[in-house]
Amino acid sequence: MCEVVSTCPDPLPVPPEEFPPPWKAGGPPKKSSYGKFDWFACAKYLVGKWEAGSKTFTSGESFYCNTTTNKWIRKVDSLEMPPFLSCVVQGAGQQNYCSIFMQQSESVKGALALYSGNEQFCPSGVSVIFANGTGIKNITCSENQLFIESDDGKEEAFVKKTAPTLKCGIPNKPPPAHTEQGGDDNHEVPSACPIPPEVPIDQYPSPWIKVGDFVKSNDGTYDYIYCPDGYIGQLGYGSKAFSFGHAYKCDEATKKWVHHSDNYAAPEFLSCGAVPEGLQNIVHCGVRDRQPNGVVGFIALYPGNEQYCKLGETLQYANGTAIRSLKCSAWGLAIEADDGIRYNTLHPTLECAKINTTKD
Repeated sequence: MCEVVSTCPDPLPVPPEEFPPPWKAGGPPKKSSYGKFDWFACAKYLVGKWEAGSKTFTSGESFYCNTTTNKWIRKVDSLEMPPFLSCVVQGAGQQNYCSIFMQQSESVKGALALYSGNEQFCPSGVSVIFANGTGIKNITCSENQLFIESDDGKEEAFVKKTAPTLKCGIPNKPPPAHTEQGGDDNHEVPSACPIPPEVPIDQYPSPWIKVGDFVKSNDGTYDYIYCPDGYIGQLGYGSKAFSFGHAYKCDEATKKWVHHSDNYAAPEFLSCGAVPEGLQNIVHCGVRDRQPNGVVGFIALYPGNEQYCKLGETLQYANGTAIRSLKCSAWGLAIEADDGIRYNTLHPTLECAKINTTKD
């Protein structure tokens, strides 16, 4: 039987040392062609993860190749398969797993199993939240029960029959906001940091649209701004726009808005945006953007908007290797370095550098 060559790229293997116990390697996946689709399946179960540094989870069922998006889609519920995947079988020992439903869109959600120590399974730039947008302060899987403390202080325990519906995203609001005078978290905040100018709507990456304005709050220590659905940013006037997430706090020392947990500075131009409801599998490419002070943040690039640096600057690898070209497609981010070597990697660390105009 000849090997099936599909338009969907083969997933990358998960390192065995990252398998949650008691799972062990279960042999190569089976690829076949049946009816209108190419198929991808494991004999039993699979271990998957969303990116190189994220936590693993398990799943079952077979997947078919969506030739429009070049993504592997789970047959039973249309859940998109993760880019890292290995077939597994159960080894010796008892499983300690917790069941959830993962929501990828309004119409797509499917069952996954999380494991103790691997509860925060989302890729960088987003976190595990409830499907309604409520943030999660703590999530723990213990003895087949999932204990969740939400940002609003509510504590709940879930078993398989009551599995919660979660998603990877940005909470509806930053850490709970309080002031010495009381009040709610939607009052106007007189901040030391000026509100950034907006990204022109005609420069949004497709298919993003503008959705509302910043929500402002204060937690008694910091002023915050955040967008419920996501941000569109530009590093400078006329530069290419990208998307990203999370809440931003005011750093009064620098008068800049910075990421609430890692101090990644917000771009010069900033707007609230969202992908229109119903659209799925939007082509985008994640990169880690390193700023001049060494802080790294996760952003998403879009076809045609890959060169996101300010005018007078160009992209390079964080180690200083120059980049000749880069292209985002459904296959991932293809990069050609200045030395002619081509790369196709997930979430590379890049930075903007001044264009060298000195002639030899």
